[in-house]
Amino acid sequence: MLAKQLERKFESYPAFTFREAEIYLGSVGENTKNLARSLANLKKTGRIVTIVRGVYTFNKDDLVLGHGYSPFYFGLLHAMSLREFWTLESRPEIITVRTVRRSRVHMLNDRIAVSVHHISGDRFFGYDFVKYGRFKVPVSDTEKTLIDLFYFDIKLPIQNYSIMLKSLKMKKLRKYLSKFDQKTKTKVLEFVSKYKKIADEGRLESPY
Repeated sequence: MLAKQLERKFESYPAFTFREAEIYLGSVGENTKNLARSLANLKKTGRIVTIVRGVYTFNKDDLVLGHGYSPFYFGLLHAMSLREFWTLESRPEIITVRTVRRSRVHMLNDRIAVSVHHISGDRFFGYDFVKYGRFKVPVSDTEKTLIDLFYFDIKLPIQNYSIMLKSLKMKKLRKYLSKFDQKTKTKVLEFVSKYKKIADEGRLESPY
């Protein structure tokens, strides 16, 4: 059965596409004309869910959702949670080079609200992979998280920047900022100039 073939191949993947399933089945000599029906049956029985059209997963973990917008990384407040810059939980926030029609979508059968942000290809950088559960997921690093907060005009109480500012590498920050507009560059550098030393001295204490 096609469904069994798909399960054996893709259940350990965070996500897979219709095209990936089609290519795989063809490579093992299976007829793919009933692929859509097999996927529909897997959805009906609850074995898979659709992330976005044409992208599926056998996993129900929130962090597979970014694969609906590949290439992507998790950023902003969600990156702060994943990197333990604070202890607050936040909804998944996906940064992608793909065109975004809506900034907030509901996924996994409307169970989870996800924020999606478009960024241009020349500013799609500054992330690495963080182990989370069974998978490694792309998450913006310290410097890119801070820049993106300013770029997307997300404001936080000053204490919430404490841990992030302490771990900030200025050389890397300036390198990243060279890819951004002057307005963003000025805002970030003025902020860091004003608060990093205070954070380094432990005087910008987090309330959490």
